[in-house]
Amino acid sequence: MESGRRNYRFRVYPTPGQAAALERQGHAARALWNLLHAAWEANGFRVGLDWYTQEIKNIRKDAEYIWFADLPAQAAQAVWKDYFQAWRNCWNPEHPAKAPVFKKRHTRMGVDIPQASHFKPTRINDKYITVNVPLAGKIRVRLHRKVDFTQVTGAHLNRDGLGWHITLRTKTGPIIKPTAHKRAAIGIDRGVTVPLALSDGTNFWHPDFTTATERTTLLRLERRLARQETRRKKTNARTSNRQRRTREAISAINSRQTRRRKDFLDTASRKITTDYALVVLEELDIGNLTARAKPKPDPKKPGVWLPNNAAAKTGLNRSILNEGWGGFRRMITYKAAEHGGQIVTVDARYTSQTCANCRTRGIRESQAKFRCTTSTCHMFGITVNADTNAAEEIETRGTELASSDTTVATAPPAPTTVSIPPAKVPIESPPSVIGNSHLHQLHLEVHERYLRH
Repeated sequence: MESGRRNYRFRVYPTPGQAAALERQGHAARALWNLLHAAWEANGFRVGLDWYTQEIKNIRKDAEYIWFADLPAQAAQAVWKDYFQAWRNCWNPEHPAKAPVFKKRHTRMGVDIPQASHFKPTRINDKYITVNVPLAGKIRVRLHRKVDFTQVTGAHLNRDGLGWHITLRTKTGPIIKPTAHKRAAIGIDRGVTVPLALSDGTNFWHPDFTTATERTTLLRLERRLARQETRRKKTNARTSNRQRRTREAISAINSRQTRRRKDFLDTASRKITTDYALVVLEELDIGNLTARAKPKPDPKKPGVWLPNNAAAKTGLNRSILNEGWGGFRRMITYKAAEHGGQIVTVDARYTSQTCANCRTRGIRESQAKFRCTTSTCHMFGITVNADTNAAEEIETRGTELASSDTTVATAPPAPTTVSIPPAKVPIESPPSVIGNSHLHQLHLEVHERYLRH
């Protein structure tokens, strides 16, 4: 395992004063992101990348940016680095990220702490410690696992619907846990009805990530939010405190759902990587699988559209995303590397329609039943579990691929180096950054629309 970088997420319990300070930092970071985005849309590379860094330093002296004092200087520079990295991800053809956009006020709040020298952790008892956060003081953190703070390189504070959390970034040596695997290889078929079907007949199930009461409450809150947003737009008013409370209640339910999903994926991926040496997955393009249904124009009646089952496709997309297929692949990849295992992906086409015994096409009679139609196969006419059969076919393909000369992935591929697109015009001298700065003019233009919305 080449990389020893690990992130650890812990719950923090700030006092009301500290929570207010963190919120001010989060809003200041969001406002700075919006200003950088407005400046980038206006200038791009024309003024040079160093101009943005220098502008951030100089506007701290401007009296118009009183709110900027709530954000530590290093956190402000981290916002610029994150923004430019977002563009690099967008330019990378192998990265699914889209172009950066303006951040609304109710988006997820976060503040970066680039250096760990400020932390100064102090233990309170077996469960809690305090860490020093710039401009917020010593904040209480609940440690649910041990962390070597000498290896911590930085942190990120963020708030979801359940409160504030801190993610510690660590850099250690290769993490290898020698494991005696129970079986050489296993194939996994990811699905919706059966979340994870293994080729040895084992299935991983989970209850709904939200309870019936939570689903009813969520529907009621979403309808209330829609009414509140409609009234706000009609009166052209600012977001009310009631609407903010509605958003927070929705965010709390969604955060609990996310935690339950992550717990299931963590448990399943850990169990699989400790039991099996070679794990075979399908190569799934989740973006295409969850694309919205295309409209079907009526060839006989221009301007009229035929039914395209958009509602059913939307429900399927929601179910696929709810299972967290992409998150499961990320978890099982790094955990397999830790336990000395291997991950290989195979072509997903026709895995659910191929007999795992004779390798010919059969009939999938229903979601749960598969029947082979080849008369020479000893499974001819026998109905078997469709998900298990698909997992067995996936395992066979992966075993063949692993035994060939093809390299088997044991860790996530290294990020592709993306060259910065050249400027289309010569770099100009940076404009004045004091008083009538370019960012100051942009601030006046976007303040009402993006910072107070």
